[in-house]
Order: sequence, then C-alpha cells, then structure tokens
Amino acid sequence: MTKTTKLPPTLKRKDFDSTEEYELYLAAEQGEFIPVKNLDKRQKQLAQIARNTLKRKPVTFRAYTRDIQKLKAMALRQGIPYQTLLTSVLHRYVTGELKEDASL
Repeated sequence: MTKTTKLPPTLKRKDFDSTEEYELYLAAEQGEFIPVKNLDKRQKQLAQIARNTLKRKPVTFRAYTRDIQKLKAMALRQGIPYQTLLTSVLHRYVTGELKEDASL
C-alpha cells in the first residue's frame, strides 16, 4: 500500500485580499525570505515597535449635534460603533485615502 501525500493547493491572485499579500505569498513560495536568527528576540522587538506605533490617545472635541446623529445613523447601518466609524474616517483622511472635496 502506498502512502499518498496531499500537496497544499496552489493559490491564485483571487485568493488574496490585496496584490501585496499575493506578492508576499509568491516570494515565500520561491524561497526569497531569509530565516531570522534569534527569532524570539526579534518578535519581542517587533511587538514593542507595534505597541509604540499603534497607541491610541483619547481626544475631546466639539461637534454639531446633527453631525453626531448622522454619524451614529451611518455607524448603525454599518453595524459598528460610531466611535469606530469616526476613528476610521479620521484615519483615512489623515493618511490621504479620503480626500477633501475641492468644490467646498
């Protein structure tokens, strides 16, 4: 009786959320990554960098009641808390993903 081994499926571009993820997959498949020496130490360093980078800071600001009501309604339709939606909009704006309307 011979043993059969199942090879992992070959993934296609459509299997990934972004082109970047697909390119990383291809690079890994082609052996382009170099193993990290002292992996535990490196993981701790990267975890600390992430903690320092992704810190959140509470802020207080004044907004019109009508704007907050509309924001809450939009968040409800999306099924997320309105603070999460507000944070997302702010992040997208400051990173340039959300552009200011030039006609205003």
